[in-house]
Amino acid sequence: MQQDCFPNRTVLFIHIPKSGGTSVYELFSKSEYQIKVNSFIEDATNEGRNIDSLLSSDADLIGGHIYFRNLQNFINLRPNIFVFTMVRDPIEHLSSHLRWIDRYNQPEMDADYRSLSHEIRRLVDEVRHVDFSDPGSLDHFMTNLNPLGVSFFDNLQTRYLISSRSGYISQWQPLSLNVTPDVLQSINDFQLVGHLSHLDKTLDHLKVLLPDFEIASGLPWENSNTIARPIDINNFMIRDILRKRVIVDEWLSREVIHRLNVGFYMNQGHMPE
Repeated sequence: MQQDCFPNRTVLFIHIPKSGGTSVYELFSKSEYQIKVNSFIEDATNEGRNIDSLLSSDADLIGGHIYFRNLQNFINLRPNIFVFTMVRDPIEHLSSHLRWIDRYNQPEMDADYRSLSHEIRRLVDEVRHVDFSDPGSLDHFMTNLNPLGVSFFDNLQTRYLISSRSGYISQWQPLSLNVTPDVLQSINDFQLVGHLSHLDKTLDHLKVLLPDFEIASGLPWENSNTIARPIDINNFMIRDILRKRVIVDEWLSREVIHRLNVGFYMNQGHMPE
């Protein structure tokens, strides 16, 4: 990589699960420059490494499944960090996340299943008994989520923006629209929040905000759960059942799309024409 390409500039990617994060890493790593990507930094932090040590490495982009607010103080002290994330259509996102958990029930995933924590294995076991094609079965499960199920399936995209270990919003607390001021405060602290359904505009903004990164384009944005049971999100009853758990995420999705369309972010002002 040319050493003068990214002077004192590091990209921090808040990787919301099942929102196109893997494709983001590919997007940067396949640049014509040799951009060094350190993904899934939550694994490193779980091993006791702090974010400072990760940034002191030679990675140009670091990212992982870490709540944004857990990094807030760290980010505030480092104005050279470009922080962004991606969100996704909430119904598609919840369906994909349910199927991702359900895939651990497949025989070929047995070793991975056994490596999960006891609490997550219990949730996987509960998902196994849900008939995704039966609105009654799906509605019963989604209405009676255990605490871990709430943290996984109730407005997960919003949780990654406003929750934290020390925050007043409990990991187990269902979210409602009264948190929208917190959501606005969070997304105003990002340089960019992209949307999987509006990739062209997301890439246009990234290329303007990070001109030296020579970001690639034309990559596939797919991460299919090929071995998981399907969920028919075209069925209006199935959609209505899932929507009960993503009302805040739907608000977030509309706000992100609006900002992408008008080209405005609090940290950047209006994008140049």
